Amino acid sequence: MKNLTFAVVAAMAACGWTVQAAIVNHRLKAACEKLRGTRLSVSRIAVLCGFSSANRLTPVFTARYGMSPRAYRASAAQRTRTHSQAR
Repeated sequence: MKNLTFAVVAAMAACGWTVQAAIVNHRLKAACEKLRGTRLSVSRIAVLCGFSSANRLTPVFTARYGMSPRAYRASAAQRTRTHSQAR
């Protein structure tokens, strides 16, 4: 996971984000990228993105995106297949 720089945190804080919210947002975006672009397990992705386990990632992810990380991965794969077939 790329480091969240002070400048990014400061900019987000200026927009009303707390530091904690900015960090969680950054971690969730990284998890989405890994779910779409790798075959790593959700547990491994959770740890790589700064969560202590998949059990910590899943409720935060589900609250943000309305689906579990596994469902997100399946949905992303389906969108990719549909997009590829439309060409």
